[in-house]
Amino acid sequence: MRIWLALAALNGLVAVAFGSAGSHILSGQLDAADLARVRLAADYQLFHALVLLGVAALAERRGNLRLFLAGLCFALGIAGFSGGLYARALAGIAVGPVVPIGGSLLLLGWFWLFTAAFGNRR
Repeated sequence: MRIWLALAALNGLVAVAFGSAGSHILSGQLDAADLARVRLAADYQLFHALVLLGVAALAERRGNLRLFLAGLCFALGIAGFSGGLYARALAGIAVGPVVPIGGSLLLLGWFWLFTAAFGNRR
């Protein structure tokens, strides 16, 4: 599905931008804890952007509900986990349970990807 390819590209772009900014621009402006949050967010975002790229490739060949659910969980998980960490580090916004919910969605995405390996083709 093209949506997963588009989201993979967008998340890869944002992750590289924040990772670069964290190394070059923000390192003198943020304390160590917030800088670590930006780096963790960028790492997870980039890694899961690559996973979305894989979901896009698989969905083109054998799209099914499980792959769709995996992609959806990865996309929402990136937004919650990485987005929440960016908000906390860069704006001081306490996002409550958004980061752990995002992390749980990333785990759920991996679960759906696992089950897609054994699912029926539709």
